[in-house]
Amino acid sequence: MTDARDTFLIDATGLFEASHKAFLGARLLIVDDEDCTVVFGVIRNLLHLRHSLGIDRGLVVIGEEAYGVTSRTNIQKTAAFLQQLGIRVVHDPLTRVVDLSLRFASVATGLVTHDRRLLLFATEGRRIILLSGAESEVYTVDAVKSKFGVMPALLPAFLALTDGPRLTVLTKREALAVLERPEDLATTIADPSVIPSRDLRNRLTTNGAVILQRLKLSSCHRVTCALVRT
Repeated sequence: MTDARDTFLIDATGLFEASHKAFLGARLLIVDDEDCTVVFGVIRNLLHLRHSLGIDRGLVVIGEEAYGVTSRTNIQKTAAFLQQLGIRVVHDPLTRVVDLSLRFASVATGLVTHDRRLLLFATEGRRIILLSGAESEVYTVDAVKSKFGVMPALLPAFLALTDGPRLTVLTKREALAVLERPEDLATTIADPSVIPSRDLRNRLTTNGAVILQRLKLSSCHRVTCALVRT
């Protein structure tokens, strides 16, 4: 249940993507000769989230991922309009949402996102609301561990191992065997000799570069380490 003292980080990437796809470029709302259709869609979805989740305090986070799902103009107009409404916005087109969220995670009791990788921010004092269309699931630390078999900090590595083209992924059981090693994923892939199964060692060697690319190690690893230290 949402408390009036809760503060939410809201990852806007999924809101922009949903709005962009919903209107398919149609110019349905023109204000002063400017197309505000996507702005309307994002604000509508944001207000729906506020009502359905009972959000009283929030911070909208717009990172570089948003620029892959809609235009720079749509993002800039939306950010400006949110600020006019008195909604706090963190907007950096050169920084990923995971890094922006890390900056403010210490003040947040909830994080709203469409990105499963951000479940890594689940802690005893912070829950993650994972959106999928009109549905949402609430994840605590225990919920993440129950569903994926790993603690939140290991989730990006788990997804890198299990989520991708069929020939490049491991089963859940195999991924858990890799991640139970004390070494981090990059170290294990560089030297898989510690893995008892020869088949698994060979697959890690063959697909290691692809797996690490999915992980985008330079950012996720830094965020994971920072969360573990705190």
